[in-house]
Amino acid sequence: MDRENWIFISSFSHSSHRNLIDSGYGHLGSIQILGSVPHLSPLYDSADLLITPPCSVTVTEAMVKRLPMAILDPVSGCEARNLAFLLPRGGVISAHNVNALCDACADLLYDQNALSLMADSLRLMAPEPAVETIYRTMTMLKS
Repeated sequence: MDRENWIFISSFSHSSHRNLIDSGYGHLGSIQILGSVPHLSPLYDSADLLITPPCSVTVTEAMVKRLPMAILDPVSGCEARNLAFLLPRGGVISAHNVNALCDACADLLYDQNALSLMADSLRLMAPEPAVETIYRTMTMLKS
């Protein structure tokens, strides 16, 4: 990795966004702290790793973009099920505490081969966009 750039997006919790701003890290040249972002796709395209809770929409977006994920402390319910699905298939890393996750992320960001393997795992989980499959099926049924 030539230059580290960190972008924090904290659009769901005003207090977490405020805490990040108040931390002083946002004044460093390589760290940007953003609130609500209307278009995440370009950020996903430029990212090497997404650190996120395993909520359904975010996980789906990352899978479509083949963006490896680091996940910490999912809440019970769908987040826990998402992590249970993704973890053995190789598309994510996870840890039970922040320090362990930070160490794992730091190691991973300097291992392009591991990131590529994770992206390939995500591609295998969703090999073809669903919209294309539905369109092709509906077109065949119509004719």
